[in-house]
Amino acid sequence: MNQLRRHIFVGLAAALFAFAIAGCGHSAARQVGSVEGTVKHQGNPVTGGFIVFSNLQAGVVQSARLEADGRYRIPQIPVGDYTVYFSDPPPPFPDEERQAAPPQPINVPPNYKSAQTSGLSAKVSAGRNVIDFTLE
Repeated sequence: MNQLRRHIFVGLAAALFAFAIAGCGHSAARQVGSVEGTVKHQGNPVTGGFIVFSNLQAGVVQSARLEADGRYRIPQIPVGDYTVYFSDPPPPFPDEERQAAPPQPINVPPNYKSAQTSGLSAKVSAGRNVIDFTLE
């Protein structure tokens, strides 16, 4: 009986291992890249909010904070074609409201704050991608 249990255990362990490998194979095969760049509007850096890369068909939406010099960086993002738009900074938490001034909206025209109206796109390839945006 012990021999039978051992064979069943080994068989189940092998099946579980094969299942785990097969399940991970699809996501592990997905290539990724990094994306970085600067964003400017009317010659000035865009600051205070987020840049958003969205590919709803692939189920990917990633964002990065825009720094004081307009730079952004997303260290890992799946390769593909993205719609790009911008987002205001989030409001402060209730316990932070009295401590700091409310965040200022991002300094871009309203059409750049929506995936449907921004008109911006980006193609992310494997490896390092430098993608700058100059907004009108």
